[in-house]
Amino acid sequence: MKPRRPTPLAHVIGLLAQYLLLTALPSGGLAQPVQAGPAYRWNHSPSLDIREGQAPGTKLLHRLGQGQRVVLLRSVGSQCEVREGDLPGRTPPPGFAPPLQGWATCASLAAQPLPMPDERWVASGPLLVRTQATADAPVRARLQQGSRVRLIKPGPEEGYCELGFWGFYGPAPDSMRGFVACRFLSPRWVAPARAGEAGVPAERRWAAGSGVLLRAAAQPQAEVLARLPLNTEMNLRAQPAPDASYCAVQTQIPTQSPQDGFVACKLLARSPVAPERIGVSAWERWGVSESNPEYNPRQMFALEPSWDWMAHYETQQGHACEGAHCPPRDADFEVERARMRQLLHGQLVAEREPPPPLPHLTEVDGRAWTERGSPDFPLEGPMAAARVKAFLAALPLQPPAPSWFRSEAELADPATPLAQLAHRFDAQQRWYVGALLNPQDWAHARVERLTQPLVRVELLSDGRVRARSQLPQQVRGAWRPDVDYLCEDWPGEGFAFGDLDGATAQRNGWQASPAGPRRLFWFYSSRPPAAAAKALGALERVALKREQHGFTRLEWRRFDLDGDGLPDLLWAEATGRAPGHLDERPAHDDPWVRLLFVNLAGQWRLLGSDVMSYGCG
Repeated sequence: MKPRRPTPLAHVIGLLAQYLLLTALPSGGLAQPVQAGPAYRWNHSPSLDIREGQAPGTKLLHRLGQGQRVVLLRSVGSQCEVREGDLPGRTPPPGFAPPLQGWATCASLAAQPLPMPDERWVASGPLLVRTQATADAPVRARLQQGSRVRLIKPGPEEGYCELGFWGFYGPAPDSMRGFVACRFLSPRWVAPARAGEAGVPAERRWAAGSGVLLRAAAQPQAEVLARLPLNTEMNLRAQPAPDASYCAVQTQIPTQSPQDGFVACKLLARSPVAPERIGVSAWERWGVSESNPEYNPRQMFALEPSWDWMAHYETQQGHACEGAHCPPRDADFEVERARMRQLLHGQLVAEREPPPPLPHLTEVDGRAWTERGSPDFPLEGPMAAARVKAFLAALPLQPPAPSWFRSEAELADPATPLAQLAHRFDAQQRWYVGALLNPQDWAHARVERLTQPLVRVELLSDGRVRARSQLPQQVRGAWRPDVDYLCEDWPGEGFAFGDLDGATAQRNGWQASPAGPRRLFWFYSSRPPAAAAKALGALERVALKREQHGFTRLEWRRFDLDGDGLPDLLWAEATGRAPGHLDERPAHDDPWVRLLFVNLAGQWRLLGSDVMSYGCG
């Protein structure tokens, strides 16, 4: 089964059971965590009182709902001392109330969760999840014993049931649902298979990684006899010493003869590794979210190295925590974190997405270039469509003859995401750890780059066209789930793809652009302009009526990229009252909208827009 990145439910990062850090050998495997988590108990009664003391008449602190979970601290006779929360002993951050602690009747508490109506557990594994309800359908996933699933459509006992796995928040997508033999599902909680329990031999072990090496001797240089897949079963041939590096094993693969050899002890697990259990941070039970004590993003990273799993691992370990209440930094965590980042540095990312088609003039409305309307140019309401129509009619967009650009595949606007650029220009993405590229500027960032440079075409205020090679990239300063993404891509006051004129900068109290020709707009192209590329004529201006267009002035320039005397681009800038920042609309007019139209095989299309920003937040 291909492990999946965290689903939306995995973003609910709760307090988790303490894990010993894992270390992986160069063979590509990983160790099973040794867990020392709290003793959980679930309330099976309709309502359970938690009181301040053991006596029935003491102060009532809380009433626990059916199915809710608590941590058992101790039991005294018929009374149990419990705490709501997952990790007793951890000091809560300032401003957070300490976990509620009190006494409850032990008879109402069970060591197993109360099942929900559509909840099932895998009775024995690995259980094959197929794409269709037939025995020869492709296998979508393999679920281990004890895995929790949602029953979507029941079936006959000897037939197939449809189920969803990897979480209980909302409908399961197609990639997280399938069909299994109904007889292998239990309506009651089933413990995961574990060596020495429920009939499993005490010497049984499982390969806790992909490609675990089986060697001919207990030495790292010994001959490699086999590479064992994840969860390959084997038996210990002898009990290893506590400090042993290698364990003598015999494989127990049903379709093969047993094979003797040696495996690194740290790569042996007492239970099968279940991505569907360890990759989910929280479950929804009886209307209450409870954290999953088996959640292990570090182990998921070892199975499928990704930025998401590293981010969740850092969050789980409290890397983002700051202040006196934070636990001390773990030196082993810092080493492991550095190793994970080294593994991801320069990773190829197969993210490609077809760009949307460039809109025709009949498809353009105010939302095509701005998310916020101004008082004079609203995005909705009775006057919105009329003002857009009047504004477009004021532009000199007569049908042109075909010229330089013949296909959308030849160009892209500067706001195009990297995944769409990769698709359009047949490239790939590489993601880098910013600290390994430039520790001073990108210490905590992820740098996303295309694998090949593109041609960046710039239109200048003096009528020139400038082309240069550029490697598209984006610096993601906030990629972890615990970081606020607000304003991450904000370019600052002014335009994102061009320079401000001095008067507008001075009027708003912003820093003016350097002296010299200003950049009006830029875009990507696979066809560099010819040497004769230039503006067709001088800058043109026309006055507009605010009550008709929402603007008071319009400026434009035509650009010829191949020297044939036909316009290939039309740049337009409209002046009026801008939306401003939040509710702080400026009292003066500004040139706040820039549009770039392209002559595409004899039709004008909107290539890109640039709206002046007054702030972010």
